[in-house]
Amino acid sequence: TVSTAVLHFIDGSKVKLQSNTEVAVEVFDVINGGPPVGQRVSRIRIVDGEIAFDVAEALSPPNIWEFLTRDSIIAIHGNMHASAARCNTIVPIILGVYLC
Repeated sequence: TVSTAVLHFIDGSKVKLQSNTEVAVEVFDVINGGPPVGQRVSRIRIVDGEIAFDVAEALSPPNIWEFLTRDSIIAIHGNMHASAARCNTIVPIILGVYLC
């Protein structure tokens, strides 16, 4: 059986964890009520496994989401929907791809 879990954040963003995935939420700060008036700062470390994410719209700067792997950082500013997986895979990012 393949299982998944979805983390729902207060700003409306979602992170889907595939089976046997380990992440660490290092930072998730909502300042002055968060977007659209306040700010949001997030840093998620992918320890092992695979994730997919849907980051809610927020003006940039100062709003940022960061996903860290062992050797890469994916930083999302503003409105963006994308998917990420462990390193040595292709990460589609709106137009083009990011290879970690």
